[in-house]
Amino acid sequence: MGFLKRNIEIEDYLDKEDVMWEFLSDRTYQQIFSSWKMIYEAKVNEKIYEERGDFTETLNSKSPFEGYLFNAPNYKFLYDKFRTLHSRPTFGYKINCNGIKRHFVLQKNLSVICDIDFNFTFAFHAELPDLYCDFNAT
Repeated sequence: MGFLKRNIEIEDYLDKEDVMWEFLSDRTYQQIFSSWKMIYEAKVNEKIYEERGDFTETLNSKSPFEGYLFNAPNYKFLYDKFRTLHSRPTFGYKINCNGIKRHFVLQKNLSVICDIDFNFTFAFHAELPDLYCDFNAT
């Protein structure tokens, strides 16, 4: 048994939002997270990101897209930045997103969404502003 765990709340949410999803393998998650982390850390260091309460409209402007939905427990540049510690099990999904109407489940689960080519990312937080980073911004 691997380190990734299915998140039934996220899966139900994706089903209700009509988002096609597939649970990732541990190896695929590690490859995706490693690639995403390298790009994300460069952009965070350049301060090329936005924080605010609701990115639903921005996320929907990117739709439709193929991407990933995951969390990153204890990742220092994401959750420590928000002065919180995420101790929930790690999850990861490949998604085909045509839009998101409600994002509170994403916030509650401290979720990250990025497109498959790592052009953008959204990081959701329950108590602090969500974060949006356009990886193509200069």
